[in-house]
Amino acid sequence: MRILNISVGAFGKLKDFSLQPQAGLNRYLQPNEFGKTTLIYFIYYMLYGYDTKLLKTYLPWSGEDLAGSLDLELQGKTWRITRRRPAGRGMEKRQILCLENGEELILANKEQPGNRFLGLDGETFLRSFCITQGDLLFSRTDGLDVALKNMAATGDENVSYPLAEEYLNKLHTQYKHRTRNAGHLVEQKEALALGKEREQQLRAAAERRLSEREQWQALEEKLAQKEQEIEALRQRLSAAEGSDALKLLQRLDALKNLPRAEKPRLEKAALSALEQAFENAERTQGDLQAAQSALDRAQAEWDRMKEVKGGALPLILLVAGAVAGILAAALAVWSLYLVLGGLWIAAAVLMLTKNTARRAERAGLERNLQADRQAQQQAKELADAAAETLEKLRQQYRIFTKEEVRDLQIAWGVYESGAGEESVALQEQAILAGKTRAELEMLAVNAVEIEETAAQVQELLRREELQREDLRRQKDALDPRELRQAWERLEECAAQNALLEQEISEGEERLLAIQQSLSWLKEANEEMNTRFAPKLCEAAGKYLALLTDGKYRGLMMDDGFSIRLETAEGSFPAEQFSAGTRDAVYFAFRLAASEMLSAEALPMVLDDPFTNLDETRRAAAESLLQKAASNRQILYFSCRI
Repeated sequence: MRILNISVGAFGKLKDFSLQPQAGLNRYLQPNEFGKTTLIYFIYYMLYGYDTKLLKTYLPWSGEDLAGSLDLELQGKTWRITRRRPAGRGMEKRQILCLENGEELILANKEQPGNRFLGLDGETFLRSFCITQGDLLFSRTDGLDVALKNMAATGDENVSYPLAEEYLNKLHTQYKHRTRNAGHLVEQKEALALGKEREQQLRAAAERRLSEREQWQALEEKLAQKEQEIEALRQRLSAAEGSDALKLLQRLDALKNLPRAEKPRLEKAALSALEQAFENAERTQGDLQAAQSALDRAQAEWDRMKEVKGGALPLILLVAGAVAGILAAALAVWSLYLVLGGLWIAAAVLMLTKNTARRAERAGLERNLQADRQAQQQAKELADAAAETLEKLRQQYRIFTKEEVRDLQIAWGVYESGAGEESVALQEQAILAGKTRAELEMLAVNAVEIEETAAQVQELLRREELQREDLRRQKDALDPRELRQAWERLEECAAQNALLEQEISEGEERLLAIQQSLSWLKEANEEMNTRFAPKLCEAAGKYLALLTDGKYRGLMMDDGFSIRLETAEGSFPAEQFSAGTRDAVYFAFRLAASEMLSAEALPMVLDDPFTNLDETRRAAAESLLQKAASNRQILYFSCRI
């Protein structure tokens, strides 16, 4: 891989800056504060995007949009990465274009070109292939061995392998202790067990009252239906009252137009017979309806009784007895015959008891049904007779309604009183029955002629309201509040248990991930000890020999990753050598690690990394860079010749 062109639109202090590095070693002599480190982080930004933690100090000083492009040669193709991040609010625009054929590479939002092209994350790239001024120095509180161990095991010398292992073990203990029955998962499982037990208790208590709940729901449905029926009757009552008012107005008009001192066409005896016939017909019809309702209820009870089954318990006892008989015959165990006999006797007694009770109940229901049928038949005969008598009188006298009978009775009153105006006024008051003519006229607005009277509808409405009150009393007697509370407590407990189960499942997944991470960390450590460390030491030792003119024969790391330098006098811990020697060791390890971390030679960017080396070792380091540049591109920025 090779960088062909760096074009900075605006990044930190740099503005409208471009650079075209060549293959191999590129030396750039620039003064301090030129922006060499800024340029390194611009390359990082092009490859890995804006990282607030790393790049917040590199926003353009001019206040413009953060922008620029980077041209790369990779695997025979030339790619241009272009980015523009608005200074204010807005989404960053990114384009990855192949300059040979114009192909645009589309990546997912979180995927970066550096991950795709280099196969490395941004932190590893920055730590391995970019060395800034002073980056070779070590903190005097952290040993070289710790830094190398961390870099080898985790890819980042700032992440401690022991700390990672300690953190994972701490998490493991929090979720589940290795030796004691303790931890968050254990507590959750104990809480779930208690919750399941409470849920079973609540469910049993609620199911014991399940029949009450079903009965309450049925009553609630009947009550809603009854409310609809009452509302319909109220509408019918309004229509009937209007119709009655219209008829009263017609009677008043007929009274005013009645000829004075004219004898009515029908005698009083006939009027009395007609009035009695109308009353008998209405009364017998009401009795017939009541008898029919009683018969319907008795028939429903009879039908329900016929659907009742004998029960499964006798059958179970018979089957169990048969099984006992088969086992007795097969095993020749005489005691099983006693079990057989006992089960069959119990089944026979149970069946006899149930059948006797059912026969008695059926007999009682049958008697009630027969009595209700006879009562309904008698009521029907009386109603038919009364209707027939009424019809004969109506046809005989040509009188068809009760209103006509009342009008004739009024006419007789007028006739017998001498047809005086005062008598007519009294008859009008009787017809008005406490209402004014204006009130009757208002009731008669939009009235239609209907067969039933307001009194009849009022009676039906009264019965329906009584039935509604009875349903309400039955519903209130079941105390639905306690029933609802029982089911609400059950549902709340079940929801809590479901949430606990989900949390336990997620916790077990996390625990499994922690265990797997510990396993992988252990494997990485073993890999470091057995394979990576020797290769790293061998490669770094060759570079160290070139840096120190062969003064040190090689490097060694023990299982604890303590670094030792081999000299003619023997091997000694790295901590015993000077800071310059330690920096040389670290630079050698950087070169070796950069070769091992990537299959393809990646560019290296250096910003005066040798300021703390003496002249001899700095010259050796630069000579080493010249050799390393034979198979890779190196951008070397320095403020000194």
